[in-house]
Amino acid sequence: MTFVKKYNLESRVKDRRRFSIDNLEHYALSLQAGYNDFQVCVTDSRTDVCLLLEDYSLYDIDSEKAYLETLRAIFDDHHCITANFWNSVVFSVKNSKFSIAPSGYFSEDSVPDLLKYNARLAPDREVYYYSAIRDIDAVSAFAVDRNLVELMDSIYLNIKCRWVHQSSALLHGMLARRDQEKQIAGYVDRGMLHIAIVDGKELLFYNQFPLSRSADLVRYILATGQTLKIDFQNVPVRLWGYFEENSSDVKELARYIRRLRLGTNPAFLKFGYEFDEIPEHRYFDVYGIYLCAKNE
Repeated sequence: MTFVKKYNLESRVKDRRRFSIDNLEHYALSLQAGYNDFQVCVTDSRTDVCLLLEDYSLYDIDSEKAYLETLRAIFDDHHCITANFWNSVVFSVKNSKFSIAPSGYFSEDSVPDLLKYNARLAPDREVYYYSAIRDIDAVSAFAVDRNLVELMDSIYLNIKCRWVHQSSALLHGMLARRDQEKQIAGYVDRGMLHIAIVDGKELLFYNQFPLSRSADLVRYILATGQTLKIDFQNVPVRLWGYFEENSSDVKELARYIRRLRLGTNPAFLKFGYEFDEIPEHRYFDVYGIYLCAKNE
């Protein structure tokens, strides 16, 4: 049976001056997948220079089998990501089966207990992982589809693929650039909004919300702020994600939040001029995966 291609390369930026296939042992490979998208990022772990960023859209995915076959096809068609001599490989998963808990209340065998309160678990089809978020003394627990784990294990035979949740990647990035004041950080993904509220080194709130209507972005941020008694006249709100800078939603949000700012490229990475074509607020979660490996 012939495989019908079900993915499209939406964006690709490469630092051709610095990227060398001969130096993969010095490069960190960051991968991220949702049900409708997949990203690849390569960073030189010696210099913290971002060398490659790719964004794929997946379409006509009507089953788990089709999803895994499509991811497999991307790997098979790629010129380097199947290599087994990277400095590190970290895979970030996008799903709703995650929970963030203080380190003092966490133990390895408590991962399913943390998850069962906000997700229906399927132990026969899932593998449960956790990763530390040391800047806030917390742990992210999450579920990964067992077949996806087995797919990565079949590709990376000589290197351990580390697993994190998208929430960890976002929080690592947000915490690395925060000020020592209370602030709200939002990330607009494809059909999902992530909101984090931090005060110094304390995480006050983190959750994700489905974006089904254009008004949802404003509604969820304002409702979260109201619930936690956030003064939007004085507390800064930083917004990253997959949106256009002059979108009507962003303009509407700015009417209510005086200190709303669009996110910028993270200071923990360096970028060549090739990356100027990418909006700085767009791939903050993908960039944050690099810190998950570096901070372990």
